[in-house]
Amino acid sequence: MGGWARTLGPMARALATTWARVLATRRWKAFTGASFLARRSRVHGPFGPPALYHPSRRGKGALIPQLGAISPRGRRLLLQGLAAIGFVVLGKALFDHGIQGAGGGGGIDAIAYLTAAQHLAAGSPLYEAGVGTFTAYTYPPPLAQLLVPASGLPIPVFVWGSRVLEILGLRIAVGSWTNSGIAMLAFPPVIAEIDAANVHLLMAAVCALAMRGLAAPISPAALLKFASSALVPLAWFRDRRGLLIGIL
Repeated sequence: MGGWARTLGPMARALATTWARVLATRRWKAFTGASFLARRSRVHGPFGPPALYHPSRRGKGALIPQLGAISPRGRRLLLQGLAAIGFVVLGKALFDHGIQGAGGGGGIDAIAYLTAAQHLAAGSPLYEAGVGTFTAYTYPPPLAQLLVPASGLPIPVFVWGSRVLEILGLRIAVGSWTNSGIAMLAFPPVIAEIDAANVHLLMAAVCALAMRGLAAPISPAALLKFASSALVPLAWFRDRRGLLIGIL
């Protein structure tokens, strides 16, 4: 132990001395100065240009290269690469988790929707299963009625179809396929929602459209969840005509 201390002690002191000298230099202070960073963000955006010009104390100016600067094309490729990783992670999660009743544990919400539609088609009580149990249905009756025509589909087909709709809802909500993949990578609950195959990402799409000024889907979305009614005040000011068209 003493040998390690004798070896690492001088190295640590030398490293600390070197960093102290770097931090004391004028260029480092200029590069990390609050006013400089604020001006950089205001003029050039959060990524900045490939090289930045900042006046030195002597007034002659100094060219300060931006560390890690990325060209627009490189930035686009980087984001697309991250999105591709997100979709790969999604695919692995879905195939690894599988489907409940078919050797896996996923798709439980979609199975509850399908079971409710089958109950309606057979004339059985819609809310027969207790809350918290498998196939428990806790959504409004119109959703089950809407799904009655699909009640004869095999469970895997219905679950995967619901997952595809969820992915499309995510695409609408975040604005692009690149953003969709990054959302999967940065926010794992997104993958959990797709795995369960529920309607939450579809509701997110409706909310995003309402914020963008397209309110027509709000009323039809009430068939999925009555929670869409919370968007009515926003829609009344952003797209009153679309809201009324959706109601009709």
